[in-house]
Amino acid sequence: MQTLFRAVQLLALLESNPRGEGTLSGLARASGLPPSTAHRVLKALQGGRWLPLEWTDATRPHAGRTASAMAVI
Repeated sequence: MQTLFRAVQLLALLESNPRGEGTLSGLARASGLPPSTAHRVLKALQGGRWLPLEWTDATRPHAGRTASAMAVI
């Protein structure tokens, strides 16, 4: 359950960034997670195709297609 909470927390932080940008250290700091934990969760989200490998104009959260992190799950 803790991993799910961390994943939702990171998704929400990514969504709240208007340009869909962020650094690993910034996301870790904002979430209160160690950078290694944030990295592991983000890689798992990418592996499950919950996050793109790279942001493009079509996949940036600000492109008008955002869904809340809870709605995604």
